[in-house]
Amino acid sequence: MKLVVENKEKNKSFDIELTKNKDNSYYAVCFDENQKEVGYITFKNLQNQNTVWLYRIYVDENSRGNGVGTALLYCLEAYCLENKKEGILAKFFPENEKTESFYVKHNFDFKTEGLNVILSKPINKINKVIVLSSVQNFDELNCENKQTFHKQNTAEPRF
Repeated sequence: MKLVVENKEKNKSFDIELTKNKDNSYYAVCFDENQKEVGYITFKNLQNQNTVWLYRIYVDENSRGNGVGTALLYCLEAYCLENKKEGILAKFFPENEKTESFYVKHNFDFKTEGLNVILSKPINKINKVIVLSSVQNFDELNCENKQTFHKQNTAEPRF
């Protein structure tokens, strides 16, 4: 599936390609206006739970601060809304202050378990992203940070 994400604040546009892997995990790659890969996100549905585990989100060092990470996260949030998931879980290392500020900016909750910090974002905090409608169009919800999303033509199945 291909998505186009426009960050009007930063006057940038990104293409995102979402792929479902054989192990039922997902991999989304973000490309800039020159079709250069600038980041990716990987996630998977947790067994016996109605939540998604965010394995990794990565943005190329030269592309940080341009809305790439936000675009990738919104791709995941749209997946959660479309598939009626209860939320997102992730783990991060607290010594990484930039990562922490990214998750704070995007309304994740933090919980310390031993040496690990577990992040969670319940579905009720996901209220400013898009949802795939039943006719495979994107509907914009309360989009505070001026991100807009469009679905490109694709023959691939929906999430």
